[in-house]
Amino acid sequence: MTPTSKSATASTRERILDTAEELFSQRGISDTSLRAITSGSEVNLAAVNYHFGSKAELARAVVGRRIGPLNEERLRRLRLVQESEDTVRAIVEAFVQPAIHMAIDHPEGPRFARMVARALVDPHPDIRAVVFELFKETGPAFRAALKQALPKLSDDELNWRMQFMIGAMAHTVTRCGSDDSLPIPVPKEDAETVAARLTGFLVSGLTAEEA
Repeated sequence: MTPTSKSATASTRERILDTAEELFSQRGISDTSLRAITSGSEVNLAAVNYHFGSKAELARAVVGRRIGPLNEERLRRLRLVQESEDTVRAIVEAFVQPAIHMAIDHPEGPRFARMVARALVDPHPDIRAVVFELFKETGPAFRAALKQALPKLSDDELNWRMQFMIGAMAHTVTRCGSDDSLPIPVPKEDAETVAARLTGFLVSGLTAEEA
C-alpha cells in the first residue's frame, strides 16, 4: 500500500468515526442507521464493513477512542494517589477530573457527552454492553482504592455509594455537553471549578456515616 493510500484509508476511517459520533450524539446509537452514517461520511457500506465489520464494532470504536485515553488518565492518577497518601478526596479527584476536563475542555467533549448520555439509556442490550464494557475497565481499581480508604463501610454500602458517585458524575458530564435549559439553571464554569464542586459533594457522601 502506498503512503497516499494509507493516508486515504486513515482519513476514511476517521471520517466514518466522526460522522458516527455526531449522529450517535443526535439520535442515539440504536436509532442511527448505517445508511445515515455512510451518507454523512460519503462512503459506501463496504467501507464501514472493511474498517469495523458491524455497527456494534463501529460503536465500540467511537466510544473507545474517547474512553480509552480517559481510562488511562484515571488509572495514572489513581496510581499516583496510591503511591502517596490514599485519601478519599484524592481518589475521587482521580476519577472525576479527567471526565470533567474531557467534557468541557476537549473540542469534541460536548458531542461525546451527549452520545454517552444517550447510550447509557439505550434499550438495546448490545449497545449498553459496548458502553459498559469500556467503562468497567476502571471500576475494580477505584472500588479497591475506596475500600481501603473506607474500611468501615460494608460492601453493599460501598457499592451503592459508588453507584451514586458514577451517576452524579455521568449527569454532570452530560449537562456540560448540553445547551438544554433546566428547571434549576447550571452556571457556566470552567472545568476545575465544576470538578471541585462535584468532588466536594461526592466526598461528603462517600464519607458519611453508614445508615
